[in-house]
Amino acid sequence: MEWIPSEANVDYQKEDELTPDKWVKRSPHLIRLTGKHPLNCEPPLTMLYEHGFKTPNELHFVRNHGVVPKIDFHEHRLTVNGLVTRELVFSMEELVSMDMISENVVVSCIGNRRKELNLIKKSRGFNFGAAGVGTAKWTGIPIFKILEMAGIESSCDAQVHFEDPKNKYMLAVKMNDEPLPYDHGYPVRAIFPGLIGGRMIKWLKTITVLEEESLNYYHLNDNRIIPPYIDEDYVTQHPRVLENPEFCTYEFNVQSVIVYPEHHEIIDTRNSEEYTLKGFAHTGGHRWINRVDVTFDKGLSWIQADIIRFEKKLAYKTNFNWVFWNLKVPISDVYNAAEISVRAFDSAWNTQPENRTWNLMGMFNNCWFKIKLKKNDAFRVSCKHPTVAGADGGGWWEEECRKLKSRQTPEHLSLKNFTWDDVNLMKEKKNILVINDLVYDVTTYKEHPGGNDTLLAYNGEDCSEEFNSIHSDSAVDQSNEFIIGKLVSAKKSIKTSNLATIISMDYVNDTDILLQLKPQRNFFSSKCYHLMLKHPEFEVTRPYTPIDYKDDVIYLIIKIYDPVPPKFPNGGQFTQILKRMKVGEEVKVMGPFGELEYLENGHFIGTNGNETKGTAFHMFGAGTGICPVYSWIKTMLKENDRNLKITITHCCENENHALLKDNFSNLISEAGRSFSVNYVYNAVEGFLTHKRMSGIIGNSHQEGDVCFICGPPMFNIMCIKFLKLNGYDGSNIFEF
Repeated sequence: MEWIPSEANVDYQKEDELTPDKWVKRSPHLIRLTGKHPLNCEPPLTMLYEHGFKTPNELHFVRNHGVVPKIDFHEHRLTVNGLVTRELVFSMEELVSMDMISENVVVSCIGNRRKELNLIKKSRGFNFGAAGVGTAKWTGIPIFKILEMAGIESSCDAQVHFEDPKNKYMLAVKMNDEPLPYDHGYPVRAIFPGLIGGRMIKWLKTITVLEEESLNYYHLNDNRIIPPYIDEDYVTQHPRVLENPEFCTYEFNVQSVIVYPEHHEIIDTRNSEEYTLKGFAHTGGHRWINRVDVTFDKGLSWIQADIIRFEKKLAYKTNFNWVFWNLKVPISDVYNAAEISVRAFDSAWNTQPENRTWNLMGMFNNCWFKIKLKKNDAFRVSCKHPTVAGADGGGWWEEECRKLKSRQTPEHLSLKNFTWDDVNLMKEKKNILVINDLVYDVTTYKEHPGGNDTLLAYNGEDCSEEFNSIHSDSAVDQSNEFIIGKLVSAKKSIKTSNLATIISMDYVNDTDILLQLKPQRNFFSSKCYHLMLKHPEFEVTRPYTPIDYKDDVIYLIIKIYDPVPPKFPNGGQFTQILKRMKVGEEVKVMGPFGELEYLENGHFIGTNGNETKGTAFHMFGAGTGICPVYSWIKTMLKENDRNLKITITHCCENENHALLKDNFSNLISEAGRSFSVNYVYNAVEGFLTHKRMSGIIGNSHQEGDVCFICGPPMFNIMCIKFLKLNGYDGSNIFEF
């Protein structure tokens, strides 16, 4: 059986050439919203409308969190397990041979129109315009049939929701009578008519019937409508607030959009006596659109528009489609209006609010869709939509927000003008950031909660998006003292980051993984350096020191911090994201960064920037903190400095967590000399003590003794305390 997606109107795109999705053919008309990868896109608004009721597969919006998986139709299996009497495993051949249903379903991203909210204050999501929606004919196997075959246990509440045939929930295998496109979940996905797109899992492998709500990370931390008073600062103080089940969202809300007049359309009153406004509207659940109203006077009066229905509106029949609407008016009404707004009502008489309500996730923005008009002369009027999808600006709401922010620039500052050339020169000696067209010198700022390395990761770059997404208004106020000028050059700076593909990720013990990354550019550095890793979608950045870099592959050992309730209920934010990633996906890599640089014959540049000479090097690493120690020792031995004394102490949980043991042995063998490698196992003998340290490096500091430390803050503090008892001071203690 051959089951392959259609290749009509799609082709390989230049933007995908260097990404893991280079094998996926796509439409060139899609507007990319998150750069080249992963693909998150929407079609031009007018193109979406002009294709009518059914959105072509190649123009349907796409929401991808990562790499599009290459799935073999004949090898793929769907498993049904959990609270069922019979665990089932289906091949794709079995699924597509079953009796199927078809339903025309409008699917909308819960973040549709998010760009309007992000202009108020950056949310956690990216900028969707108004075309993150589309309707297609979906064909698949009813989920209630699959669950009947598996037999849901009688005590499980899942049967109440999923075994109702009128819901038309299905395991879709076709989209508009073609096998699912790769971007839309090939070979099988869930379609839940009436629910938000985020619930309709793509590339489906497993259905698990549970007694309780899923604890999946994305379920607990995404697709939730958060009250507007909860911002990032509030979440920091109340880490589990997002898990409130009352914030969880399933059915989408009522929405309407004006398509014509389109953005930047110029209407000439001499060409016609009438003008027809056009748009679409939709809602969620089993509801349908009852009415669409248009106002030319800011809501003082409304005119009911004509609704174009594509299927019958029957109260007892499920209704999961959008409608189109139009309103023919005298062209003078358009010419004389300062703005035109639309609102819709559904069959439960839900409607749209007049104004936007910001929320942390940037979701469910369904305020009146408003266009503004400006008279050009005695005959013509130009129109503007609130925002424009993609990187280009120009919407009236964007212009208003930009003006507001410009007025909020600290007036007491006499701002100097800088170009990107100026920024690139200054960053060689200072830590320079560009945020919202303001230039900051943060060289002397040492109190950043994420560490100074987080700031170094963006030296010489525009980090507005990252800054706005995670910093509160109070943090913005505190940053004002570091403003040194404003940016006047439109030319973008050269980035110090790129994407690296995961080519291997294997556990070396129960908590640590060996991660191999293939970067797009060389990361050679003569310093003992580290790299900052970041998921392309999440504003979480962490530093790691490579243990090797060969054949253009970066080797890193990373400790995975799993949840440990109640003190550490969510685990490590970045490593939990990394843990869910797969080979072939990409991470953003920034760097290299580092101040320590080994020269030769015991000479090195310290973190204070001064050249120092050591004759005895004592290295202490805790956990994966042994990685920079290993990197440093490897550099020393390459210089063949045989007269230097070296001691290494690795503090870890037990022997199973003694990282790089074989690597150190190989270094000793290759160098033709020996040095001391000591292990302190916390689970066996407790933590490193002053007595144990003195037994390794001696009771008192000798001339030429230098110590290097890398570990958690408390480990570093403890080591420094012990070293000072032995006569060391700040001039001979260095932290990686």
